[in-house]
Amino acid sequence: MGGRRDFRGSKGSLRPEFKVDHYFDEIVNQAIEWFSPYAEYIKVVGVGNHQSAILKHNEISILDRFVGGLNNKNGTHVQLGGYGGWIVYTFDRNG
Repeated sequence: MGGRRDFRGSKGSLRPEFKVDHYFDEIVNQAIEWFSPYAEYIKVVGVGNHQSAILKHNEISILDRFVGGLNNKNGTHVQLGGYGGWIVYTFDRNG
């Protein structure tokens, strides 16, 4: 909530590492670092209200950047899901 057009936030209330002009890049980079140890277990990342609002007001898809960065760093195949939908799992008892 530290983007320029977010009326709820202010740069003063951010952690020091996020008080930069490239705020969205910093939060994506930190998220990639934080989730990298678990990347092989992540199959889908879904879009929610905050990501939709960032895209609408700032013209940047932070989840596209996050998923791409996570896959590039870890050689994984995490998929970006939509705002709504279904994930269907099929299990094989013998496999």
